[in-house]
Amino acid sequence: MKVQLIDLTDSFAVPFKMTLTQQLTYQDLELESVLSVMAKNDEQIQQAVLTGWFLSVLDESQLRYRQAAIRDALRNAEIISALYQLSETTILQVIDEGWGFWGLLMGSASYQVSSKANLIKVFLQAIKQIKEQAVNRWESKAFKQFFQRLEQTFSPKKLNQMNRVISSLGAYSPSYAFSTSLLAGLHGNMAELDYYAKQNRAAEIFRDVQTHLSSKFVSFVVGDRDDNSSQALGRYENRAMWSLATEVSNTFFELRHFFNELRAQLAFMQGVINLKRTLPAKTPTTFAEYSTEIKITDLRNVVLLLNHSAEQVIGNSFISNERPLWIISGANQGGKTTTLRSLGQAQLMGQSGMLVTAQSFNCKHFRQVVTHFKREEDTQLSAGKLAEELQRMQLIIADLHQPAMVLMNESFSSTNEHEGSIISSQIMAGLVNSGVTLIAVTHQYEFSQMIANYSKIKPLYFRAERRTDGQRSFKIVPGQPRETSYGIDIFNRFFSSPTS
Repeated sequence: MKVQLIDLTDSFAVPFKMTLTQQLTYQDLELESVLSVMAKNDEQIQQAVLTGWFLSVLDESQLRYRQAAIRDALRNAEIISALYQLSETTILQVIDEGWGFWGLLMGSASYQVSSKANLIKVFLQAIKQIKEQAVNRWESKAFKQFFQRLEQTFSPKKLNQMNRVISSLGAYSPSYAFSTSLLAGLHGNMAELDYYAKQNRAAEIFRDVQTHLSSKFVSFVVGDRDDNSSQALGRYENRAMWSLATEVSNTFFELRHFFNELRAQLAFMQGVINLKRTLPAKTPTTFAEYSTEIKITDLRNVVLLLNHSAEQVIGNSFISNERPLWIISGANQGGKTTTLRSLGQAQLMGQSGMLVTAQSFNCKHFRQVVTHFKREEDTQLSAGKLAEELQRMQLIIADLHQPAMVLMNESFSSTNEHEGSIISSQIMAGLVNSGVTLIAVTHQYEFSQMIANYSKIKPLYFRAERRTDGQRSFKIVPGQPRETSYGIDIFNRFFSSPTS
């Protein structure tokens, strides 16, 4: 049975581990603090959010499908929280009672029938509770179809029948029979088991594993000390019940997969709910829309919003004019790196179906968002800064899947400006010509001049705004790089009069 609340493939519960490139992006964009707020020390939510950020390759219809489900979840936050907790406690109860899901080959067939039946009963009880939430006003296609599927598969009549069958299977007793015929050499030709309880026959759910009892049968008694006969009967019993055990186990595994997937998809929604509740009042939020160009209004850094009021966090707006290369320049501490991070955060969050902290967010659809930020020198002294930067860029290129967004923050600034500019301009030109959308923060004025010499590339220039008195506004505005970005800073440092 399908969940399909936010993932039509129902593969959201598949264990996910970040690659090295993804780990570096996660660190560069300061996503740890965002994940901490969303997960609240819940490993299931943490796993679901990382899966959403780094594995959600959604086309436009899938994105809208997920966004509608997230809107429903935000409108019904308390119900989502209750359903998530129900799925979690159900799985833990099954693990506790089932000794960690021992496989079909562990124990006899009769034991498998009895033990798995009792675990199925736990799942069915939880499904009954989930169905009770169908009366709420769900507006998304995802939730409407989810509850419709539940009703079709587990209508009250069917659910009662299933519970009767499961109860009779769980209360195991040797009330079964199987037919056999005697062959040459006194070998038996044993048929499949015809399981029956003395009062409630399993007539519906396991109909395909039943045969009709003959009106004539023979009974016999095994002596108390006849171990050989007892062992032989045990083997016959195991053979006779194997088909039934397989059916019961398959049902159990299907229900287990359903609940694991339900928990994972609800965990993602719960993470979004937790983030929404933590963001300060008056924070602008929206959902991403795919477009051929990037067009953003009042984008704010989500990490800053988690620590400041919405009024204290400066928003920025951008229009790409379908140009694949942006260059952001300006003096230090003007908001360039913070803005670069906000662009990466929003892209990952937006194309995963989450809220974006902006008034509007039109973006291109990228399979990857990767970063190349300036880092401290190797603590093991096995490589210098420049060598480490080049190695990381080589790793990014080897792992690149188009279409991709690459964010570069003061890359190759560890060497002198002339050499760094040559390296930067050649690498960036190669990335852009291969189809990458590249946004670069740089202090290298010479680089900006070099990249302009590539006739096929027309960069879009932005600059950190600074007032006439040298104070930063932390706004990023359209503008060409300036050769004297640090001039006013140096002047103020040495010549401004001290303030009292």
